[in-house]
Amino acid sequence: MKKILITAAALIVSLSAFCQETDAKAKGVIDKAAQKLQSGAFVADVQLTFTEQSGEKAVQKGEIKMSGNKFRLKISDMETIFDGKTQWVYAQKLNEVTISEPDKAELEQISPLLMMSGYSKKCRITFEPTENEDGFWHIALLPFDKKAEFFRIRIIINKKTNELNKMEFSARNGERFEISVGTLKTLAVTAETFVFQKNNYPKVAINDLR
Repeated sequence: MKKILITAAALIVSLSAFCQETDAKAKGVIDKAAQKLQSGAFVADVQLTFTEQSGEKAVQKGEIKMSGNKFRLKISDMETIFDGKTQWVYAQKLNEVTISEPDKAELEQISPLLMMSGYSKKCRITFEPTENEDGFWHIALLPFDKKAEFFRIRIIINKKTNELNKMEFSARNGERFEISVGTLKTLAVTAETFVFQKNNYPKVAINDLR
């Protein structure tokens, strides 16, 4: 919100304008995709793409397991596990695990579910001109905060399945980050699925930040 809006009346008018600009149907599509992720336990392939200001790209592929707000993300030699409270980040090359209790803002950078639900509350939501093409919803999220790190977030959702296909984050410094999610497959969850099992990592070094 712009700092020049210093009167209560101006603030109310500004908030009203933001609400009017948000497309309720577009927000509903995001909500359905979030509900889909919360409806059970799933596993899916993921691909992370980071594009630098120069245009150079770095691509990493992996797998994510999800059940509600719990997840297990494995990318290259790094594995992140979250059980709803505690997070373990295992670095294979170092054979080290870092344990913490992250806040919601930190988790929004990792979990597709929290990304969607978190950013949808901080942005104006609208369909893009291509929203009727290729069997996918194309939705733009434009942050209210003009100083936010990302000036635009694009969410692509499958119209038939309500599944998240891709999220694209465009930063003000010219960098771009994308997370692509493959087809969701039903996951059989055990007590060990979202907990770091020390016995499976011989001689692992533990860095406990709790």
